[in-house]
Amino acid sequence: MKNIFKSSGTLLLCAALLAGCSGSTSASSQKTSDLSTTSVASSEKTSEKTSSAAAAPVSESLLDQLVAASNSDDEAQKVWMDIFQNTVDAYNGKLETEGDGELYAYQTDGDTSFVDNNIIYKNGRKSGILTTPEEILSADLMDDDDSYNKMLYGTGVFSSIRNDGSTSAAVNLTSTSDDRLVGKIAGIVENSYSKDTFAAENLKDVVINCGYHRAVDPIANASLYDFDLTSHADGYELKLKIKDLDDFKAKAATLTVSTDGPTLLLNEITEENFIFKFDKNGILKSVGNNIFHALYTLQNKEYVNVRNITEIESLDDVDDFQQIVGSFMSEVEDKKLTEGSDFNIEDWE
Repeated sequence: MKNIFKSSGTLLLCAALLAGCSGSTSASSQKTSDLSTTSVASSEKTSEKTSSAAAAPVSESLLDQLVAASNSDDEAQKVWMDIFQNTVDAYNGKLETEGDGELYAYQTDGDTSFVDNNIIYKNGRKSGILTTPEEILSADLMDDDDSYNKMLYGTGVFSSIRNDGSTSAAVNLTSTSDDRLVGKIAGIVENSYSKDTFAAENLKDVVINCGYHRAVDPIANASLYDFDLTSHADGYELKLKIKDLDDFKAKAATLTVSTDGPTLLLNEITEENFIFKFDKNGILKSVGNNIFHALYTLQNKEYVNVRNITEIESLDDVDDFQQIVGSFMSEVEDKKLTEGSDFNIEDWE
């Protein structure tokens, strides 16, 4: 996972953290290009499926429960969080994610617009979570690069969460090259997170936002999407697409994201689809997302098509992660690193 920022946002987590609020390599060899709507359509021909259009009866399966609840934002969100918590538990609380994406200058709808000549930004997000009986150690990093692989924006949040409280440091990254994370501490906040819910909340945020922020998503706004669950020999695929484009755009127009970082405005989009991949036990393995005609804001406002994938797997080197993040957070907690302090630490494997 160490190379995700080599080709190098503010985090939604980071923005919430600095406001004093509670926050919200590969498990698969599938490439981002496999997430096209063409492949979605072709796989439907050979798979069993249930969809939210014809509500399936609730079964013991959380995935079936999710499809059945998808017309209710509140009920669906509860099932989503159970799914995220089950995924965390399946990895014994020791997991990492890696997300890579590209933003292309909008030319037209459809996958044929995803060509190298149209790339204007690359983005990435990676996170690691290590759960021990005493604490959760977490690192969540996000960046945006231009088409020349120059990092435009990089941020992160490092956290230590215990039963009796938490300490989190929001950081701005200035370099992620040579296996080092270099930057400055933007702020430190105490007691923003709960040990019982942090890992699932963090996983939820990571798989939906890859290098940008958005106000509408299928976790909080499930009723805006059609849910299509298919079973395969190696697990399940859950495909989401916008149910009613006018309703979606109207909802997106009423919501805002409170951040000066990279943001996707969705009130003019023409299409969006997700693919959530699960193993045979319903454990989340990857999330892919395509968006067309979104208004992207960073240095300028530009209409873009977006393609990204985030993969979830077991934390590769537990000792390495514990030493790097644990030592960093010890310096924060001991006041050796404070708001405004520069840091230069090793990246984790």
